[in-house]
Amino acid sequence: MASIGSDIINRIGGGSGVNTSKLVDDLVGLQQAPEEQRLETREQRIDAQISGYGLLRSAVSDLDSAVQGLANEDTFNAKQASISDNSLMAVNELNPDAVPGNYRVRVSQVAQSQSLASGTFASLNDEVGTGTLNLRFGDWDGSGNFTLAPVAEGASIEIDDSNNSLTGLRDAINKADIGVQASIVGQEGNYQLLLTSPTGAQRELEITATEDAGALGLAQFNYNEVEQGFTQQQEGKDAILSVNGLEVTRTTNTIDDVIDGMTFDILNADPAQEISINVSEDRALAETAIRDFVEAYNTFVNEMQRLRDTDTDEDGQ
Repeated sequence: MASIGSDIINRIGGGSGVNTSKLVDDLVGLQQAPEEQRLETREQRIDAQISGYGLLRSAVSDLDSAVQGLANEDTFNAKQASISDNSLMAVNELNPDAVPGNYRVRVSQVAQSQSLASGTFASLNDEVGTGTLNLRFGDWDGSGNFTLAPVAEGASIEIDDSNNSLTGLRDAINKADIGVQASIVGQEGNYQLLLTSPTGAQRELEITATEDAGALGLAQFNYNEVEQGFTQQQEGKDAILSVNGLEVTRTTNTIDDVIDGMTFDILNADPAQEISINVSEDRALAETAIRDFVEAYNTFVNEMQRLRDTDTDEDGQ
């Protein structure tokens, strides 16, 4: 390059008034420009390839998800349910193994919890005595007789110096985690302990206190055949309904074992109202899965072609 510059200088002559240094630089720049442009173009294509591979990977992921949807047999076995009266019951789950058909349902009674209210306390920190409260589940008849439920497990609640208060008793019952909800209602000077059992006729409570000598008081929470320190606010009841004429009872209002593959909630009772439920095939899920697969496949093919075209252009340079 130096010889080219010297030759030009010699031809033009040192005294010609021409800026020979700038001229040499311009000529060198012209010779370097094609190489720099080629490198810049190559860099742009490499960036395009990197971006193309990223888009291709995303397209492959979408295609895999679409294939999984088609491979899931539940996609083509999906069911749908229509219900004539949503004020009395609601379908909240319908499995693919549900049997298509028409069902007639009447709700005679909703399940409810027993509710018990204690006497009043002046303060949340009032001592309640120490000892043990034994809670058992069963059924109270209208004559004050209690029948123990054969399968429901109760609990023994220990009250000692660490939780000898109305709030301590509430927390201890809740901590036992047997489905009994203990809460304190009222206001300053007039607090009551409210116990709410799980729903069901055989989930009513029997409570018997074993008091510690010298720290009496727990007996005021007895609720048994001998002594009842609580006042019952409402009794426990089972849900009663009929399905296609067959009467069934359940302890809760969430029913999952009456109509195969269906879980529904009972909301209200009206024995005079018949609810119609229709279970049928749901083709929409399969159609959506097929449409998603076609879209994902086309995107994948387009990204593959675009990447191939980029590679071809690069090879041609």
